[in-house]
Amino acid sequence: ALAILAGWSLLWVRLREHPPEHQIVIQSNSVRYIAPVLADFTATCIAPAPERWEQFTRTLAVRGRARIELHAEVRVEEQLVATFEGKYVVLTPGTRGGSSGSENL
Repeated sequence: ALAILAGWSLLWVRLREHPPEHQIVIQSNSVRYIAPVLADFTATCIAPAPERWEQFTRTLAVRGRARIELHAEVRVEEQLVATFEGKYVVLTPGTRGGSSGSENL
């Protein structure tokens, strides 16, 4: 769950540069568990490549919705304990793509 939130947070922070406020929805995800988590841990989302982010924001501006796949790592200190891949859908309320926020995701 923390890895999903790491991806959601990355989108929320970066989309603040692209008003208006957007709806961010997790469409699908997978987690690969590597080792048990027996201590405090962190989840870090890896930012998409600049060209992928630009493509995503262009699509969002034109269509009112866009999809992006993000990756995160869960670590205990320096040890990688899980990897996460998630597909997020972002909707712009008030546009055709974000009209109800649920159809045709």
